[in-house]
Amino acid sequence: MRNLTAFVLVLAALGVVGCCKGKSSSSESSPLSTTTPISSTKSKTAQCKEMIDAINTKGKTVSNALDKFGNSKKTKADSDALAATLDTAADQVKALDLPDPTLKSAAIEYHNMLDKLATAAKDANSPVTSKRTKALNDLDTVIKTESTIVDKVNIHCGAI
Repeated sequence: MRNLTAFVLVLAALGVVGCCKGKSSSSESSPLSTTTPISSTKSKTAQCKEMIDAINTKGKTVSNALDKFGNSKKTKADSDALAATLDTAADQVKALDLPDPTLKSAAIEYHNMLDKLATAAKDANSPVTSKRTKALNDLDTVIKTESTIVDKVNIHCGAI
C-alpha cells in the first residue's frame, strides 16, 4: 500500500506539470480529434498551436484520470482504467500530422512518455515487488521527460 500511495503522488505531480505549461485559451474548448486530417502544408505557427493544444488537452485528460484514480480504491481495475486513458491519449498525440521535424519528434517523445506511464500504471498493482518498484522508478524518469518535452516545444515555438 505504501508503494501505491507514492505512485499516486508521483502521478498527481505529473498531471500538474503537464497541464499547466504553455496553456492556450482554445485548448480547453476544443478537444483533439484524431479523425480530422491535418494539412502537411500547415505553417510552423499552426503546427505549434496544434502540438501545444494537444499537450494541454491530453494533460487535462491525464490529470482528470489521475484524480479519478487518486479517489479510487486503487484496484487492478482502477489501474487498468488509468492505463487505458493514458494509452488513448498517447495514441492521439502520436497521430498528429506534424511535418516540422522538431514537433514530430516531440509528439513521438510525448507518446512514448505516456506509453511508459501507462505501463507503470498497469504494473503498480503487480504482485511482483520488483515490478512495482520498477514502475515507481520509471515515474521519476517520466516526469523529467515531460518537462523536457514541454520546454522543447515552447522554445521551438517561441513561447518562452
